[in-house]
Order: sequence, then C-alpha cells, then structure tokens
Amino acid sequence: MATFSDEEATAINQFKKVGFKEFDDCYRMECQLDKDLNPLSEMQFKQVQKEEMRRFVEVAETLLRGSPDVSLSRALEHMRELPDEFLNFIYSQERVFFANMDGKIVGVVQFSPSRGLISNVGVDPEQRGKGYGKQIVQFALEQLKNSGCKQAYLRVHVENKAAIHVYEVAGFSRAERYKTLMWTR
Repeated sequence: MATFSDEEATAINQFKKVGFKEFDDCYRMECQLDKDLNPLSEMQFKQVQKEEMRRFVEVAETLLRGSPDVSLSRALEHMRELPDEFLNFIYSQERVFFANMDGKIVGVVQFSPSRGLISNVGVDPEQRGKGYGKQIVQFALEQLKNSGCKQAYLRVHVENKAAIHVYEVAGFSRAERYKTLMWTR
C-alpha cells in the first residue's frame, strides 16, 4: 500500500502505471478546540467496558455498514474475527462509547484522547437525520478538549457526503485529501 496527498498526481500516476490500484480516497479533517463547545445534553453516553468490546464491535458493524469508505468496509468484513487480545489493545488505546436515546443505542463513537483522533462515529441508519451525529461528534470533541487536546482530527471518505456535512457543522474543516493505492496482482 502507498498513500499520497491528492496533490501528488505525478507519483499517483506512476504507481498506477506499474499496477497499483486506487483503494481509498479520503479527507483528513481538523477541528481546533480553542472555542467553547456546547454539547447538547439530550443524548446519554455510556463508556464501553472492556468486557463489552465484542458487543461494541457487533453494534458498530451494524451502524457503520454501507459506508462508501472502502477501508472501513474491508475492516467491517473481519471485525467479528478479531482476537480478544486485539480488542483489549484497542480498549487500552481509545475511549469507546455507546450513544443512547431513551434507553436505546442510536450510535457509537470511538476516539483517542492521546492523539486527538476520532476513529469512528456511527449512527443507526433508521435514526439518521435527527441531529444525533452532531451530538455524538460534539461529545467526542468535548471529551478530547477536556483531555487537553488542542486539535481534533479524523478521516472521512470523500463520497461520505452526509458525514462530511456533520463534521463541518461541528467545526471541522478539510485539511488534506489523500489517496491510498494498493498493489494488486
């Protein structure tokens, strides 16, 4: 695999000429955490405990399915096969939450306070368009800011227009577009 800024068209074309295929096309989005955040309080967030990581994987797999993100789709194909040791490692590196409305899970979020990275945001497809995504992102931003982060970032596939809109409304801006190429036989 090779990853290039979208501006490196010459390099991308050279790799394609020798057999690499475009695998992923994403934006890196950034959000400065220097302003006051006003997270909405109607949603409840429950931190996932270590022994609940399998359940989180199952819920996340359902909520994230159908994304135009090729990397995410490939990962989802194998999430249930992950060994407990890998799930324990993820748990040690990131904070993982269920987002609930009226006692029902309507979303998930996963982020790393040490890196300022929001790894995953998922909203139940039947609950989309109700502002839950924005509330989940605002919650994650507040948690990152309270952990001492000055900036948050994430990656999102360029075709995931709904997610891009949610992130921009929450204060993110597109910092860079990059493509990942993969060698195929």
